[in-house]
Amino acid sequence: MRRWLLPFILRSGGLLVLVALAFVGVDVIGGFKLVVEARPSYLIPAFLVICAAVLVRMVVWLALARSLGLGYRRLKSYVKIFLVGWSSGLALPRGASPVARAVALAADRQSVGRGVVVDVADRLLQVITFLILLAISGVYLSVDSHNVLKGAGLALAALAGAAVVVALVLRLTQRWLVRLLSRRRWTTFVKDVKAAIRELRGLPPSLLLKILTLAFAASTLTATSLFLASRSLDIGLSYPALLAAFAAVSLTVVLPISINGLGPREGILTAAVAGAGFSSEAGVALGLLWFAMQAVTRIVASVGWFMNSEDGA
Repeated sequence: MRRWLLPFILRSGGLLVLVALAFVGVDVIGGFKLVVEARPSYLIPAFLVICAAVLVRMVVWLALARSLGLGYRRLKSYVKIFLVGWSSGLALPRGASPVARAVALAADRQSVGRGVVVDVADRLLQVITFLILLAISGVYLSVDSHNVLKGAGLALAALAGAAVVVALVLRLTQRWLVRLLSRRRWTTFVKDVKAAIRELRGLPPSLLLKILTLAFAASTLTATSLFLASRSLDIGLSYPALLAAFAAVSLTVVLPISINGLGPREGILTAAVAGAGFSSEAGVALGLLWFAMQAVTRIVASVGWFMNSEDGA
């Protein structure tokens, strides 16, 4: 029971943010109503841009997977694995994507260890791009819009708190993890992980720069979709301000402290939007609308579950 209780509490805790917003006077139900009133003239381009961002993210993941020798011979098999991971995040915790990919790799008799390294490297690249975007947007924000940075500060505070909790959990379970990885059945897994890490370090700097550039493009496209979604709700925040809010949200929800970002995303966007003079309900609506757009792309990606790889089940 203890094995799943703590992760469940951590991931479900993000939903308490929505309760907290209602407690301080934010009309969460009113946010749901505003979502229905979103203007299609901005909403459709926002959805197309976020689809383009997912495609670029897939290219980044495929580049890492093939560079680290994941083991497939056909491009279709790599696409299948990415789509399986992306669709699994529809209504599950943030950690669901690598777990789903690991299960699919095991079913295909491929290296699960290499797959884990690919996912970790992909996540680190995302964090780097979020930090870059946060720095760039902070430079361009004017003094008059400094209140928008309250949302970024809230995100960083939440990120620091979550990092402390995760570090504490790892510290408490260190002996259990060492004992687990020392078992014979994990020998191959550990060996593959070490080999993949060595290959990752040995990748040419030019290739790593290209992959990082693509990851940055994917994050920028996603931020642009958030900007267009805000326009569909008549939220007049500047692009640099939305860029800062996007980076803050992404840095927070990258940790497994919520169910697909629900709660922290709405709380941070509400702080950013309200700090710039718009209604708090608009911030909740923007978070829910952005979640809905991403959910649709994950539903479409569920086709990956029915694709056959070259040599897998």
